[in-house]
Amino acid sequence: MGFLLLHFALLLLFICPCQAQGEEVTDEPAMNCQPHSHFEECASPCQPTCPFTEPDKFCITLCVEGCVCDQGYVLSAGVCIPKENCGCSYRGRYYKPGQRFWEGPGCRSYCFMLAQGEVLCGGWDPCLSAFGTCTSEGDPHCMTFDGRRFDFQGTCKYQLAALCVKKPYLEPFKVTVQNENRGNNLAVSITRTVIIEMYGVTIIISRENPNKIWVGSEPPHFEPCYNIVSQ
Repeated sequence: MGFLLLHFALLLLFICPCQAQGEEVTDEPAMNCQPHSHFEECASPCQPTCPFTEPDKFCITLCVEGCVCDQGYVLSAGVCIPKENCGCSYRGRYYKPGQRFWEGPGCRSYCFMLAQGEVLCGGWDPCLSAFGTCTSEGDPHCMTFDGRRFDFQGTCKYQLAALCVKKPYLEPFKVTVQNENRGNNLAVSITRTVIIEMYGVTIIISRENPNKIWVGSEPPHFEPCYNIVSQ
């Protein structure tokens, strides 16, 4: 009873001066809470969060005022989301639903976080062990990603490089070259056009337009060495 009287006296101590100054005093909380949350005068300072949806036992006896998530919602990165949309902590790391990541010894297993907080890992996929470079130059001399060299004199359109297998974590790309005979010499060919397709953009480099790079659907762009124009 004594606590209630003290609480009421403190309220009057603040309310009366405000009313004397002509200020309006209401019982509505001054704090604006985000969607799917509400204000409480006495709430636990340890609100349920992802992935730990249960509050710490040491916070049960404490009481603070503030915004708390509505029933069925928990905090995730400062936002109240449905509890079933929580990700989970997997081997010491927190992953959101739908997030993909590498796991396992040597980073060789590709995993997917399901919406129910479960982790689905596929088979053992080869991870990137080293960066590779393939080149094509001259009439034409090619070197593949594994370092092998080839001399090729064809005069058709060829696929120089591309993904062999489609995978969701690799960006598809394709490099195509168009060769032609070197002048009147039918025994030797050179590259006439290089077409690069990646991220939905087509880039064309050709001998017919020296020092110019054609970028499909991109605005004209100029560099000291290369003039990039829209196709």
